[in-house]
Amino acid sequence: MTKYSAEFKAKVVKEYLTGRISYQGLATKYEISSKSMIMAWVNLVKAKGFKALKIKHRKANYSIEYKLKVIDYYKNSGQGSNFVAAHFGISPSLVKNWVRFYAEYGIDGLRPNRKGRPIIMGSKKPKQKKLKPNVPLTEKEEYEQEIAQLKEELYYTQMERDVLKKLKAVLKNNDQEPKPK
Repeated sequence: MTKYSAEFKAKVVKEYLTGRISYQGLATKYEISSKSMIMAWVNLVKAKGFKALKIKHRKANYSIEYKLKVIDYYKNSGQGSNFVAAHFGISPSLVKNWVRFYAEYGIDGLRPNRKGRPIIMGSKKPKQKKLKPNVPLTEKEEYEQEIAQLKEELYYTQMERDVLKKLKAVLKNNDQEPKPK
């Protein structure tokens, strides 16, 4: 069961969009735990409309390609996880988790976990916690991981180039100004 109904969310978002009250003011007025929740609702409405606030009762399975697409958009757009989640119609926590798993484990971290209760057999030795199984990557997954790494390198190289261009322009402007005597 969800904590807030779709009608309540729509009411809060409409009140925010009137421009008379801030996120924090709404959170205080309606006793909502954090303003980031309201921000997520507003971003969702801006991206997908009020219909997106309807509560969905389904368990979705996302492909590795889709997860990589979301991660790539997150890294290259410069937007926060709330905006990216609204753009793709998913939860902000999913975006954060996928980015974290990808950073820690690479494409292997994006594979779905085994569902259900774990099988306990044999002695009760303490086991080391492992989030993802060590399953070798398929050839396609290796290529996708390499492409994602190259895209990330390209992004940072472009950022570095742009910074150097700006620095050169600033230094050039400083040289053209007459120096005080």
